Amino acid sequence: AALSFWYSCARGDKESANDTRNATITNLQRQILFGSDVDASGSWLLCLVRACRAHFFGRDLFTIRGKSSFSTRNGLSQNETSFSYEVVPLSPPTQTRLYLGRTITETRKPHEKPYQEVPSRVCVLGNLIALFPERRISGHVLHEIWPMVYELLSAHREVLVAFGACCLCRLLDAWDEIDFESQEPALNNLKMLLDSAIKTVRESPVVVMVGIAQQRLFQYNGISSDQVLRLKATQQWFMILNQNQTLRMPLSWSCLVGGVLPNLYWFAKSGKDGRNSAVDLGRLGLMALLPLIQMESMSQDEMFGSPFTSEVQWLALVAFSNLLLAAQDVMPRHGGKILSALLICLANGPVDGRVKVWSKHVSASALVICGDRGQQFVDGILENKEYQDILVNAAEDVKTWAAQPTFEHLLLGK
Repeated sequence: AALSFWYSCARGDKESANDTRNATITNLQRQILFGSDVDASGSWLLCLVRACRAHFFGRDLFTIRGKSSFSTRNGLSQNETSFSYEVVPLSPPTQTRLYLGRTITETRKPHEKPYQEVPSRVCVLGNLIALFPERRISGHVLHEIWPMVYELLSAHREVLVAFGACCLCRLLDAWDEIDFESQEPALNNLKMLLDSAIKTVRESPVVVMVGIAQQRLFQYNGISSDQVLRLKATQQWFMILNQNQTLRMPLSWSCLVGGVLPNLYWFAKSGKDGRNSAVDLGRLGLMALLPLIQMESMSQDEMFGSPFTSEVQWLALVAFSNLLLAAQDVMPRHGGKILSALLICLANGPVDGRVKVWSKHVSASALVICGDRGQQFVDGILENKEYQDILVNAAEDVKTWAAQPTFEHLLLGK
């Protein structure tokens, strides 16, 4: 009855989505379900979540019915009675749906999961999680919700994976003060499922959502374990980015936004401890980011109206600036390689203003961090008159820019 009432509230909220009373209806639902008189850790919420779980996995499609039979011996009926049970489906073996303006009848697929056959079962879970209050929830409620999140994150349809990532982010945001030590097995399962999803999903929005969920999950670990997890995750993001690079621009964009940039920023701002852990990222990061940086700013994609090329080039420059700070102990060994890619980016004359400004800033930072090897490379271009004027002018601009007081903090290692 409670779930039916909640369904009606959800339908009313959806019908009035464009109404100014939408927020009021949502608050009314939350107040009725989780009012001050109802304990969030009590049986009311637990029963509601269990009903949602049964609906999600299709347990309401079957019932258990008992059968009784009289045993016979030598053709004579005896008083002995045996009982057995059978699972009886409540739904018919066929279903109707609208196809090209006609109603057709088709046989139900026996191996299709209920939440895939009826997508509204997934929406029920999302709406229920959205109504959860911003306060402590008992571990019993979490144990009922995690199996549904596991199922979504491991689904073969990427839209369900994205929905599972959204539900996970909502749960982690709503329960910041919860004791996650008791949920350590669940957290380990979520880590493995997110790692598997990162390896399999290829739709750009889904990749970003999975990356955001992974970042939120990292916040509930200790400092030492957090560094290890982020290091492995960043290496995985770099490998995916290196495998695709210029072949699939939307996927490269999503890898940079969802995984590479947040992790590199965390290592760059973590001080000495973060730099020590990020040393292993130097070579792999150069292999993944430098080809994106030295792309031509006007590609075939941009000619047909796709902004991904300049956007990916700009994001790669921002990510590389964080990589310079995070792995600055090993960057001087690759000074020539780094400066050559950055000068090519400047010499190509980027059309996008963001790419032009960031390429000059990152080139000056790299010249300071790379030290003598970077200086020798730039001086070699300026002294040798065989290079094109556009490359020589770019080298002069970088050297002049690096001499400004703005970059003195890089020399001090701050």
